Amino acid sequence: MKTEPANIEMTWKDVVADALRKLGGEAHTKDIAEIAKRHPKAANNTRVDEKVRQVVRAYSIFESLEEGSGKYRLLEDDLELATIGVPTTKEITDEIQGKLLYIGRANNFETYAPADDQTKRVFEGKPLRELVTLQSGLSDVPRLHEEEKKIIKLIDVLWFREERGELIPHCAFEVEHSTDVLTGLQRLDTIHPLWRTRLFIVGRDEPKKLRFDALMKSPTWKNQATRFDFRFFDDVTAVFNYAAAYQQARSANEHAIQSFFG
Repeated sequence: MKTEPANIEMTWKDVVADALRKLGGEAHTKDIAEIAKRHPKAANNTRVDEKVRQVVRAYSIFESLEEGSGKYRLLEDDLELATIGVPTTKEITDEIQGKLLYIGRANNFETYAPADDQTKRVFEGKPLRELVTLQSGLSDVPRLHEEEKKIIKLIDVLWFREERGELIPHCAFEVEHSTDVLTGLQRLDTIHPLWRTRLFIVGRDEPKKLRFDALMKSPTWKNQATRFDFRFFDDVTAVFNYAAAYQQARSANEHAIQSFFG
């Protein structure tokens, strides 16, 4: 059977999206799987059909044509990250969540925020769901018990990476403006240490930092204090500005290249 050229950088999301493009943008999961099986990533994998069904459920770029039909449409990711300017969001929590999701997207992570926040919170005049790439409520994250999922899916922002074909939380952020740092730490602590996830409390001011430091020295937390970090809102804004500038420069470069070559 003929295979596609190897590309070790491609994730299963990329493989499925590429298969759908070859099928005209819409297809049944069985047909998608037949194309995906030709990719080197599928070598020695006897569960490609199952993986394809998992992927189309997990990511927001895949849309079911009809519930239960097994047919999906590819929604090309048309989010123009480069168009983000100075945020006009009035709520500071919305702003910080939006910036963290943006930074994650700009650095090619899969992003997640709680379902309620996706619809209720706004960044740049748009609901946060437009910056979220995972839509399945973490149902496709491996080795999570239902009780753990109930807690983890309430964490303010999560960035995921694909590792050995599975979604793994890379960074987790709890934004503490009016809420207590302890609540955020308890949620973050639900993420298993074996995943080596970077866990962050993001606070507005020095009192939040002092509260964090005090908890890290307490008997309950001191033995695992190295798992957690604290960042100020201003730290997030600084990184967001770099990410936005990078996206704008990349967009300008792509436009210039296209114009140069006609």
